[in-house]
Amino acid sequence: MQAKVFLHNVLIVLVALLAISLAWFSIDPYYGYAKAAATLVIVAFFLRFARDLGGLNYVLGAVALVFCLVGDVALLFDNGFLAGLSSFLIGHLIFVWLFSRLAQGALSWFAVIFVFAIGAGYYIYISAGLATMGLPVAVYVSVISLMAAWGISLHKQLGSAASLLIMLGGFSFLISDGVLSYNRFISPDPLWHPVVLSTYWLSLAFIVNGLAKIKAE
Repeated sequence: MQAKVFLHNVLIVLVALLAISLAWFSIDPYYGYAKAAATLVIVAFFLRFARDLGGLNYVLGAVALVFCLVGDVALLFDNGFLAGLSSFLIGHLIFVWLFSRLAQGALSWFAVIFVFAIGAGYYIYISAGLATMGLPVAVYVSVISLMAAWGISLHKQLGSAASLLIMLGGFSFLISDGVLSYNRFISPDPLWHPVVLSTYWLSLAFIVNGLAKIKAE
């Protein structure tokens, strides 16, 4: 089993690197195909190796990942930002539900204050460039901050390698979306695109690997 997990993770890395390379050289439409494929490989990892979650938890993880995939595709289009934001928002809300179930509802208020302070500070920093997107981005920042807080709470509750991976996934999402918003609203620069993509897929890889291990420990 460990060999299969390792090989699937290698596949995730290879497809993600292919997508990042195609994005760097602006090779369309193949970049779009590779981007969707990278997330699909991560979804397949979850479906294959996280079955021990069982029942509702397994369904929640799968649905959250599907919404992330939809968000990926939406962001490929010039007018798809709001649709992509909405899809990721739903995905993050489902991850919040899943993490809270795994943590048995034990939310760390230290984690909430810590993560929301970071999120609020960053929102204030980029707010001048948001214009009409101020409210949607504020909602999104709140939800992803809550997701990260639940990741910390879960690790505080379990203290395992699995929960550490999930917590790191939440933080990686914060970094990815922070860079994405900076690149879109403050200082557009294609050099940031590989950073957004790599931290995004890293966050999903952390989360699905954590979820795959969480019942095995």
